[in-house]
Order: sequence, then structure tokens, then C-alpha cells
Amino acid sequence: MSRYSQHKGRRLPPYCIIALLTIMSVLSMPQPVTAELPYTVTLEKESRGWILRVDGEPLPINGVVWSFTPIGENYNYDLWSQDERYIRRMIDTDARLMQEMGVTAVRLFSEIPPKWVSYLYRRYGIYTIINNFMARYGYSVDGRWYPNTPYELPRLRELVLEEARETIETYKDVPGVLFFLYGNENNYGLQWKSNQIEDLPVGQRAQARARYLYSLFGEVIAASKELTDLPIGIVNGDTQYLDIIAEEASNLDIFGLNIYRGARAESLMFESVAELLDKPILYTEFGADAWNAALQEEDGYNQARFLKSQWREIYEQAYGKGRFQNIIGGLIFQWMDEWWKYGLEDELRIHNTEGTWRQPAYYDGVGRANNMNEEWWGIIAQSPETENGIHRRVPRAAFYTMQAIWEESMYDISNAQLASHFDSIQVEDQVARADSTAIRHEIGNLITLGGSLFLGARGHFSSQIEQNQYDAVQFSHGEHATVSIGVKPVEDLEGEVTLRAQVGTLDAAIHRNYSYQISSRGAGYDSAHRSRYSGID
Repeated sequence: MSRYSQHKGRRLPPYCIIALLTIMSVLSMPQPVTAELPYTVTLEKESRGWILRVDGEPLPINGVVWSFTPIGENYNYDLWSQDERYIRRMIDTDARLMQEMGVTAVRLFSEIPPKWVSYLYRRYGIYTIINNFMARYGYSVDGRWYPNTPYELPRLRELVLEEARETIETYKDVPGVLFFLYGNENNYGLQWKSNQIEDLPVGQRAQARARYLYSLFGEVIAASKELTDLPIGIVNGDTQYLDIIAEEASNLDIFGLNIYRGARAESLMFESVAELLDKPILYTEFGADAWNAALQEEDGYNQARFLKSQWREIYEQAYGKGRFQNIIGGLIFQWMDEWWKYGLEDELRIHNTEGTWRQPAYYDGVGRANNMNEEWWGIIAQSPETENGIHRRVPRAAFYTMQAIWEESMYDISNAQLASHFDSIQVEDQVARADSTAIRHEIGNLITLGGSLFLGARGHFSSQIEQNQYDAVQFSHGEHATVSIGVKPVEDLEGEVTLRAQVGTLDAAIHRNYSYQISSRGAGYDSAHRSRYSGID
């Protein structure tokens, strides 16, 4: 009897293993880009409001601004120049989590090679919104560098138009591309000087610069529409110059807003866009950071609480809800913390907590201090620990909150269902889930017996009563703990139980900024979100 026949049924011959590995490797590689899109994207205003459809089916933009810069790198980091195996690992690491959360689209910039756009779409069903900055951060014209882009220069306008056409030509037939955006808060960078501008009265100079900018947007959009049927939009800093946009760039399909107004934008903003522009809104950046400048500690609870409020307003103002019905979704800023944004070139391995700008409408907007912390905006934290060269991702409570929100599409839910859906999502529960994940990342598997068992706990114990300086609510730090027990007997079978217990007191009060009424015994407003970050392992 041959050696092979002795093991027949229990072991594949080597040539079969090699063949299988080869097939798997080929299937995992990005596929060639086809000559045309396999789907049709339409954006229509119907009797019930604005709606985006793909092949006739509604598609809510449940999106994120995808950030992937590793710890130790900065704005010069180029993922797409790395080894292809590393690029694929990076995409797979994030896209699996995005898919789990319910992401339908990511905002990326026009450096991404088309094959990876298609890889993300074909493997994970996630669309890409291609964003050309349109000379936002300075521009070189025939060898001369302009740090403040002078949009009035005819040669610069010519070059920007040429680049826009190149962007469209590069991506217009790439499977996975959903639509195109131009700019990134360009209205916040209108600072160039010229004789023509300086000759104007001081009060007219900003408007004149804005008109040069938005007339160029209009020209870029017109040129783009000659090359593609996909929607074209801009990324504006809030609603500044809305009247000029309506005059100079009314041919846009999507009005993108980077908007940081706090927990809600309120109806006046939606009404203004509806009356002056009558185009659908997309939040191209919004959210909340996870560092509490008032308490000087990580604060996943309030980050998640603000995102829940912001998304509730999006749902309320969306298609079929009877309000202004003119928002098609949002792109949360941002996917993952980036550790370079404070020092830019220094302290790239330090997670800095210094604020860089101030917005008093946020939960930690105390006094005159900068409370917006650029290195803490991720709904995913990245750990200094790596796995296969990729920093470990640790989802925050905001991740789980969004996962719960997106279980119901904003297009399919009624007003009554909407209220019930959002009321049922308890941020404290999502903090407990995030605690459980953090425990597993920090403690790992303690016992391995043909599988694995993990056990971890976090807690905070204090009876001190404090006065919350920014909303005058009295609270107790309380006593609370999170315990996570799990078992993984085999690779594909896993179970886990997370218990979160706490005791505290909280007086009923009305939140000063947002009329948020708090009345609770036990599940304290502050103690619910402090446990993860004040804990004792």
C-alpha cells in the first residue's frame, strides 16, 4: 500500500494545496477595471423629497471620511505607494469593520488608484466618493507656488479645469465610484491679495474673492458633466456664501457641507438651502471628538451621544419625513484617530490632547479654551500595538451607536418608527460594548485550552459629588464596573457576556445648550461615560 493511499481522505496532496492557495490569492487581488459602470446612479427630487438611487434602489449615504494614517506617520503618508499585500491588509482591516457597522460609502481623495476603489466595492459592497480638493491648499502655476490660492488668475483656472477633467476621466467608469466632489472648505482659505481685490472697499473684498471661487466651481462642474452622468457636488465650509453659490454654481447636484454646529444644525439651515439653492444636502464632515477638554479625559460617551443627536436630525430631515426632506446622508469625520494633526511633523507617536480650535456648541465648550481636539475625532481608536503590520483598531461607543442607528434605513422608516428607533438606542449600552472590546484588546486571551477563554474587568469607584461646570448638572462619579467573560472553543465559534453595573445619583436638570432633559437614578449622566477611561484594570 502506497504512503499516499494510507492517508487518503485525511490529507490533500501537495499539488492540490498549491492549486487552492493560488486560486485564493488570485481571487483576493483587485480585479481589472471594466469599461463602464455596472450600475446607474440617479439623484431626484420627488414629491416626498430628495433621494439618491442606485439602479432604482434607494441608497442612504451612511458614510465616513476614511482616515488610515498609521501612528508615527503624518500628512505625507501615502498608503497607495506601499506593497500591494500591505494595502490589501489595510483595506481589509478597515472595510470589514465598516461593513459590520453598516457603512455604504467612504469619502476619499483623488490619489487612490482605481483598482482599489473597485476592490472595496466588489469585496465589501462599499462605494467611494471621489474628492478633488480643487487647489484648496495652495497651488503651483507654471513653477510659481501660491500658498493662498488666487482663484482670479486665468492660468490657474485653466489648470484647475484641466485637473478636474483628468479626475473624471480617471474614475468615471470605475466600479465602486458613487459620485464626485470638489473642494474642501475652500471658502475658509480666501486670503490672496491682488491689485484688483485691494482696490475694492474692505467690506467687498471677501465677497469678490468668493465670487471668483464659486464661478470656478461652476465651470468645473459644467466641464465634469460633459464627461460623466454621475452626480457632481462641492464641499463647502458650512453654508457660508450660500447666496453666491446659488448664483455662480447652481449647476451642482449635491451641496456638501463640512458642518460643526454641535448636536444639531436646526431647521433654519435646511430651510435656507431649500429656498436659496434647492439642492440636496450631504454632510461631508461632521461629528464630535472623543477627548473631553473640560475633564481632560477620553470621552466616548459624549462623542456617541452627539453623533446620535446629529444622525437623528438627518433622519428627521430626510426623504419622506414631511420636513424639508433635503438631506441624503452624511460622512462622519472621521473613521480613525490620526496622531499627527497637532504637531504635524513632531510628536507623531504621541496622542496629543491639546485643542486646536474652539466650538462652544460642543459638550466640552467651556470658557475660552480650545476644545476641539484634532487627534481624537475617530469613531475607531488605533492601538500602538500592531498585527501583521497594521495598528489594531479599537471601536469606540460611537461605532456601536452608528451600527445600531443604521440598522434602520432613513428612507424606510416612518416618523413614528424613527422616534421609537432612536429612543431605543441607549448610549450607555454602546459604552459597555466598547468597554468589552477594549478589555479584550488590553488583556487578551489569558487561558488557552484547545480554544481560548478571556476574562477582564474595568471599573471606577468614587462617591464624590461634583458640579458639572458647563451645564450646571450635579452628578456623582458613582460606582460602576464592566466585566467581560468570553469563550472561543474553536476558530469559528465564540461567545461572550458583558456585565455593566453602576450606582450613582443625578438630579433632574435641563441641559443648557440642547434642552436635553436628564432624569435618572443609577445610570448617571457622567458615570455612564467615565468608566472606560477612569478605570482600574
